Amino acid sequence: MTNAFQIAAVRIEDEPDALTLLSGCGLETRDIQPDITRFLAAKAGETILGIIGLEKHGRLGVVRSMAVAPPARRCGIAAALYRAVEHTARDLNLSELYALTETAETFFQRARFVRIDRQEAPAALAATEQFASLCPASAAVMRLDLSPGELRT
Repeated sequence: MTNAFQIAAVRIEDEPDALTLLSGCGLETRDIQPDITRFLAAKAGETILGIIGLEKHGRLGVVRSMAVAPPARRCGIAAALYRAVEHTARDLNLSELYALTETAETFFQRARFVRIDRQEAPAALAATEQFASLCPASAAVMRLDLSPGELRT
């Protein structure tokens, strides 16, 4: 698989291949709300290699729906998508990012997220369908402080 890809904002409702990728990677799509979730896709031409979402709730964001097509894995796509979504979160002046994951805890730890107890989740996160019912209680709840002093270089 080539390392040549571009990351661009996409409208999930206009990208059926993105929904297919998410579903194929075992990720839930029925709770996606395009009015509060921004999506970025890694594309090679018109082919979607990976996707990531940023759901905004006041001053906090939830990284969600991160998936990379199996043939495109280990090419740096997930890391590039994450960096782009973190920059988007900073541009939106969000104060913290959260992620719920059953499979990518190590990935998020490398991105400086810290696992927190479920009970420590802020009310805005706990109120999401993803947190309340779609992700099992065993999913790791990860938090990243986006304070200006925490800016990654």
